[in-house]
Amino acid sequence: LDVSTDEYVQTILLEVDGSGKLLKKWNLAEIIRKAMIEGGDDPTGFIMERSESWFHNNSATYRKADDSVIISSRENFVLCIAHSTGAIKWILGDKGKKWYEYPSLRKYALEVAPGGVAPIGQHAVSIGKDGTLLLMDNGFGSVRQTPIGPSRHYAAPRKYAFDLNARVATEVWNFLNDKSINSPFCSSVYEDAPENYLVDYAPGIPGRARILGLTASGKKVFEYAYPTRKCEDGYRSVPIHLENLTFPPTNVRLGNLSARSQVNVGDNVTITGFIIAGPAPKRVALRGLGPSLRVNGTPVAGRLMDPRLELHNSKGQILQTNDNYKQGPNADALTQAGLAPADDREAAIVAELAPGAYTAVLRGSDNTTGVGLAEVFDLKPNPSELVNLSARAVTSAGDDVLIGGLILQGTNQKRILFRALGPELTSKGVENAVEDPTLEIYGADGVKIASNDNWREAYNAAEIEGTGIAPTDDREAAILIPLLTGNYTFIARGKDQAQKIAAVEAYRLD
Repeated sequence: LDVSTDEYVQTILLEVDGSGKLLKKWNLAEIIRKAMIEGGDDPTGFIMERSESWFHNNSATYRKADDSVIISSRENFVLCIAHSTGAIKWILGDKGKKWYEYPSLRKYALEVAPGGVAPIGQHAVSIGKDGTLLLMDNGFGSVRQTPIGPSRHYAAPRKYAFDLNARVATEVWNFLNDKSINSPFCSSVYEDAPENYLVDYAPGIPGRARILGLTASGKKVFEYAYPTRKCEDGYRSVPIHLENLTFPPTNVRLGNLSARSQVNVGDNVTITGFIIAGPAPKRVALRGLGPSLRVNGTPVAGRLMDPRLELHNSKGQILQTNDNYKQGPNADALTQAGLAPADDREAAIVAELAPGAYTAVLRGSDNTTGVGLAEVFDLKPNPSELVNLSARAVTSAGDDVLIGGLILQGTNQKRILFRALGPELTSKGVENAVEDPTLEIYGADGVKIASNDNWREAYNAAEIEGTGIAPTDDREAAILIPLLTGNYTFIARGKDQAQKIAAVEAYRLD
């Protein structure tokens, strides 16, 4: 509950139980004043006199994953404090506002990943179904703080995922509504079901309030509008029953996995795995590349010059093999799909596969070695899907790490669980496996959006454990993050950067 007193306006936050019993009290003015003084700043110019709503707390939410309270200060920023101590953990806000002028507050600031924006005049913070932060960005600058910061002429709900180790917030979803609704105050957004939202635009210009339901793709399921002039006014108010409302299913799918690594001999070849789930066979393409590998137009040094590819079923039986793709039966199909390798020595397979687990093995012909790239493509969108993609290979230091690529296709957003394994491989009899793997995820622009060393140290470790597929060893790495469709790169290496075997995996969660 947000309350005001004679001394403090909209800066007192109370936690009460169902009977009204007071459980906890946070004085946000004192919390911020203490942090500023300890950081060497004078809070007088920021924390205003008792009659001023300089903070303007309008919502708060609790995040169980790291025992935090997240508060929306409309005038300033989104503030995260420790539930137990009230200590500031991080701040998310626009750097053009007054708070950013103070080093004592600036040190708590999260960077917003490229492609996203920091919220302005935020309202209605809540925790999404996937552990992300959901809020309404009203787009209106400060009323009482100077500088007031930038303003936007439209309101938009936004969702952020966090990598608190890297101190980065990534905007993973928004709904701009053609930038057509000016709603500077009071609006809100709620996640009604995973990736489906209820958006409430409080009255603005031209004096109409709106309530709408939408999917993550932006498709409106319903929209209700009524004329009113104030946040608290209703117009012929009637209950709106949404109990039987259903949203169309999302359709994001794993479209491609690639793994680039050093291909050696014996058990140190590159192994990619994939699982097909659903009622029907699925058409896939596999490629093993080497001679055509380039970085910025320059051939990769030490590349695998004659790759060979094998497709195995879950029993380990070889279903197909290929050395030079033009000598196989799938050359025309690969060309039609736009996936014909650039070099005739490279290998490729096209297969129609029943639901189940499969493995593709990339090795060098005649036991040659070098840097190779193994790829799996979903060629036929249908009710069956690729639900898991994995790669196992040698990783070491520098450029000789295990680099995975993932393409998400569709129109919405899905939670993806990435894992980097080593100790689990050892327990299954793999020799020379990485003891302590690390994992990093990058967007298509090359910006790191998440990283992890030991999965239990992740901010959403409880959510990872709740998937039922958390790593079996605490030293292994995992990242659970909602991602929009697009291209992503993930890198696994050993903490000691020694040449050892690691596995990376990507799971699409419902």
